[in-house]
Amino acid sequence: MNKSTNWQAATDRAREYYMLDSPPGSLFALTLHLIAHRDETAVADVSLANVRYEVNDPAALHEALNAHCPPLTVPLTPTLRHAVPHWPRYPAPDAVQMRRAWLLANASGPDITPMAWPDDADVIAYPGSLQGDPFFLRAVDSLRGRLDEALLVQVGGLPLRSQAHVVGGPDDGLEGFVATVVWDLDDTLRCVTGPAAYRIRGRGADAHAPAEAVHPLPAR
Repeated sequence: MNKSTNWQAATDRAREYYMLDSPPGSLFALTLHLIAHRDETAVADVSLANVRYEVNDPAALHEALNAHCPPLTVPLTPTLRHAVPHWPRYPAPDAVQMRRAWLLANASGPDITPMAWPDDADVIAYPGSLQGDPFFLRAVDSLRGRLDEALLVQVGGLPLRSQAHVVGGPDDGLEGFVATVVWDLDDTLRCVTGPAAYRIRGRGADAHAPAEAVHPLPAR
């Protein structure tokens, strides 16, 4: 499989959901590329359920990306060393460059010249943003939410933010909105299958309930 074509396909799919110059958009493209490369398949054949499985465990995904897109050698010239500041407007041409650019842009903020370059022996770790929140985890959270919205439509689940109530169990009668979904995982096929539970946030209450116990709230 031609890796450059594979990367182009990954960025094209990511653009269907995000601007590629956003951390979640680049994470989506990188994860699609990772799965396609690992499974020796076309990016088009990587399902959203496969991607959602990978982002379910951020630590494992981080380790997999370290292996898939490791740091490169330090550039010898100042021109190359500082070639990344405008990456958000000019996405990188391949997955390795994308991840390096993402690391550097996130290290200093999207509009600030990066001040450090990873060495070959360093494991890529995502530093905090200027506000102190890890870009990687913020990107994971955003991508999870976008994938959940699409997958819930595919499987006929309850949409995020829809009104629902719990029937039976310790939270019987709880009313609120669907905040998050917990998926059943297929570890063999490395995909999510269907909702296992929903997190319902109501007035003065916040609980996880099995998917079969959560029902749409009738219109009043």
